[in-house]
Amino acid sequence: MSPLRRIASAPLAVALLLCAQTVVASDCYPCGPENLPPAIKRMIPQEFHGADFRPACRRHDRCYGAPGANKCACDLRFLKDLNSACNCSEHPVACRAVSCLYFVSVKVGGRNAFNRAQGH
Repeated sequence: MSPLRRIASAPLAVALLLCAQTVVASDCYPCGPENLPPAIKRMIPQEFHGADFRPACRRHDRCYGAPGANKCACDLRFLKDLNSACNCSEHPVACRAVSCLYFVSVKVGGRNAFNRAQGH
């Protein structure tokens, strides 16, 4: 491949890499605000000592996006799902403390995400 051709293909490679990172961040790192850059999103814990929070986060996102959803009901279900995941943790009491932090985060800071998901 000629040097000129390599230079011309570099932006495409960068675009594909960024796209792949975005897909990885949304699929593998569903917990946390969707508008975070992938590198920051990867810093948000997706599990806690054997408890996998990802299914609860995905379900919570789907709940927010359901037509006519009730934010309070979605958030309470999220807490229940997180606490259920904590049953698999090596440290269930500490895990439930973490799940409370996640719950408070969406309760206090999730209004904009809910409104966007509802199309408001």
